Amino acid sequence: MSPETRYKRSRDNWKQKAACRAEKNRYQGKELARVKAERDRFKKELKEVRTRVQQLESQSRVVVVQSKVDLVFLALQLFVVARIGFRAVSRVLGTVMGAMGIKKSPLPADHHQLGEQALSGAHPIRSDAPGAPDGEDTVL
Repeated sequence: MSPETRYKRSRDNWKQKAACRAEKNRYQGKELARVKAERDRFKKELKEVRTRVQQLESQSRVVVVQSKVDLVFLALQLFVVARIGFRAVSRVLGTVMGAMGIKKSPLPADHHQLGEQALSGAHPIRSDAPGAPDGEDTVL
C-alpha cells in the first residue's frame, strides 16, 4: 500500500469520525436546548400556579360570608346547633365580623335599646295586643 493511499484512507476515516461526532454534538445541543426550554416553561407554570393558589387561599380566608343568605344561615346555625341566644348570636357575629369578611355589623348602634323596646312589658301571648282581632290570641 502506497503512502498516498494510507493518507487518503486515514483522512477518510477521520472525516467519518468527525462527521459522526458533529452529528452527535448537534443532536445533543438541540436536545439540551429543548430540555432547558421545557424546564423553564414548567418553572414558569409552577410559579403562576403557586401565586394563583396563594391568591385563592387569601380570598377564601377573607370572604366567608358573601351574601345575606349566608349570614342568616350562619346565625341560624349558631342559634339552633350551638344553642346560642339571638342576642348572643348578634354579639358573636359583631365580634368576628372582620375575620369572616362581614362588612357591616349585624348589631345596630343602639342594640341595647332595641331589646328593651321589643320586650317592654310584653307577654308572649296577649289577647289585648293592639291590632289583634277580637277573641283571638296574638303571638308576639
